[in-house]
Amino acid sequence: MISWGEIIIVFLIALLLFGADKIPEFARTAGKMMGEYRKVRDSLREELDNVKDELDDVKDDLDDMKNEVDMLEHDIEDQMEEIADEAYKNIDQ
Repeated sequence: MISWGEIIIVFLIALLLFGADKIPEFARTAGKMMGEYRKVRDSLREELDNVKDELDDVKDDLDDMKNEVDMLEHDIEDQMEEIADEAYKNIDQ
């Protein structure tokens, strides 16, 4: 952060270099530039938040798919064990 002393020094240098009639014009231009900077910053922040939300949704979908695959894997393992048990029963007979 700039201190008040530094601001006064910059103001005095600008006053000496450009004259009193140009200072208001520079101040308006600087104000407009700061406003544009804030708009761009806020827009970028909003866009990044949207991307983050979309990525969170994709992650949730992938987690759901993983859970489904895990359940299918478990079901297949159970079925394979039943088939193996049935085969062993038939062999023992």
